Amino acid sequence: MIDSAGALIQFRFQYFGHIGNSMGEWNSWHIQYKADGAGLSLLTPAERLQAETELLLALEAPADPRPLLGLAYLSSRKALPGLNRCFSSQSQHAWTTHALRAIAAIDPYALDQQQLLRQLAHGRPHASPFSDPLIDILLGLRLYFPLSLLERPVIDQIFQLMRHKKALVRSHALQTLRELYALPTAAQETATDLERSTNDPVFQLISPDDRPADYDSAIRLLRQQTENIALI
Repeated sequence: MIDSAGALIQFRFQYFGHIGNSMGEWNSWHIQYKADGAGLSLLTPAERLQAETELLLALEAPADPRPLLGLAYLSSRKALPGLNRCFSSQSQHAWTTHALRAIAAIDPYALDQQQLLRQLAHGRPHASPFSDPLIDILLGLRLYFPLSLLERPVIDQIFQLMRHKKALVRSHALQTLRELYALPTAAQETATDLERSTNDPVFQLISPDDRPADYDSAIRLLRQQTENIALI
């Protein structure tokens, strides 16, 4: 059994120790961090406050998502302003998928949707065709937030992202809307199921680059599908 002092040491090792070279630039949500709430549960109330203070300090410029995860496990309401600031961060890694996960765990109604909307509409683009901060946000929204909690301007902006210049952003926007509305998800973001994606008219419309008229048609078709769902 770990004593109290040992639990605090273990917490620091889990949340601030070296994690190796497996961190990717754009797919950090795939990494299984060893940091979890089990170690935090062993801390005394005073030590939990100390852990929260250390994690809040790390949240100012997180080297990886572990501080965000720890604050979520602690249900730290003090972390909510910093988590919402992740959407406007100009650092290379904003960890927005993890920020959305943490906000949803602490208080999903505390999501700053104005901040989120600004990032969806005017966020800094990523040079890589295979990556974009928008993808992190779209993934976090569909994983951790229901449609009922998202304001109409946010939903409308996700529809607009089906016009984005990057095909990967367009497909993630489509996938996010389908999951939010519980529509059939024939076109996965990885597009590995070629038969299903070939028979998916919306996905086919957004797949080619530089086809804005087709993107408009895809949006109209998807909106019609969402309206039909609402009528059921």
